[in-house]
Amino acid sequence: MSFPRNYQDTNSNYANASLKRHGADQMEIEDNLFSSDSHPRMGLLSRTLIPSPIIQWILPARLRSEHQNDVVFIGERSLQIKEAVSGFHLEDVTSKSDFDSNIMAAKVINVGTELPWEAQMKLGASAAPVNSEPQIGLPPQILLLSLASRELVFLYYSMSSDQFIHHHRPLPSDVSTFERFGRNIAVEPR
Repeated sequence: MSFPRNYQDTNSNYANASLKRHGADQMEIEDNLFSSDSHPRMGLLSRTLIPSPIIQWILPARLRSEHQNDVVFIGERSLQIKEAVSGFHLEDVTSKSDFDSNIMAAKVINVGTELPWEAQMKLGASAAPVNSEPQIGLPPQILLLSLASRELVFLYYSMSSDQFIHHHRPLPSDVSTFERFGRNIAVEPR
């Protein structure tokens, strides 16, 4: 990389990175971000920085059962479930790539049979405690996808039948085709 002649590095605390070209196709990046006395910084991105047909979102979820820590990798027209084993290792579980259109948005929603606050108040304090366990056969969380074909897809993975269970709900079709209806999803944290 070349800088103008009058360029001066005003802060020497920042790490220096330089790029050298060794031909038309090869590049070598020299980077001294990590010295021997410092620890590398780690993090997990939950969304890609640039559009990509491979991975758009990375969401932690419990789509199979409450005992398995799943991580869902969502692409433009597919998703892949991996299980976080011993905190640092991801093992492939399954994938789904038969969506009819592009996935525009994705969220994880909690599943629970707990009654709303108003219903609990009507039952009173003398009522038996309400079971907050998920319904039989349902995992603690479900994946919600918004597709470009203007529909919502609710899905989870059933370990008993070894397949994805999904339900499609159409979105309103009277919206302008120029609008990206369903691009943003908000989930109320109850």
